[in-house]
Amino acid sequence: MTRRSFVKLTENINEIREAIRQHGQRGAEKLRRQNGLAKAVLVFLKTNPFRQDLHQYSPSLLLELPRPTADSREILHTAGYALERIYRKGYLYQKGGVMLLDLIDADRQQLSLLDTPQSDAEQQRSAKLMSAMDALNQRMGRDTVKLGMPSPGAAWHLRCAHRSARWTTRWDELPTLYAG
Repeated sequence: MTRRSFVKLTENINEIREAIRQHGQRGAEKLRRQNGLAKAVLVFLKTNPFRQDLHQYSPSLLLELPRPTADSREILHTAGYALERIYRKGYLYQKGGVMLLDLIDADRQQLSLLDTPQSDAEQQRSAKLMSAMDALNQRMGRDTVKLGMPSPGAAWHLRCAHRSARWTTRWDELPTLYAG
């Protein structure tokens, strides 16, 4: 599951779509790292349950993928379709997320009688493309290659201004002492 609260409440469908796209991409990357495939995608939105002055709405929709996949494009297409079906104008959303469900190991995938050599070639091409994307992102830095361009300052961007130091998990953030 990949989810995050938005920096500010928003009803802008484009900002929410970008967030869902970002979450779906992260989930697919994690899935490929684990050599897994997903059979279904769940997309959800939430309004702020602590704001009694606002109307509450917390929809979710589970959609089955056409075939088990770790391809970001297929996951994002399905997630985008789910978002279009659950989004309602007039609500201020606080959080959105994507959950990949019914996970299987890529090496133990159940074969289908309906698969053709063309679909097998397409799956191999897809795996090569996703592998190349992951390799570039690993070598050049996270989000070097991504699907879709996020708008700057969107409500879903992570704001780290008040984050505490991460000395125990980041070598580059260890305090440095200089003897003078």
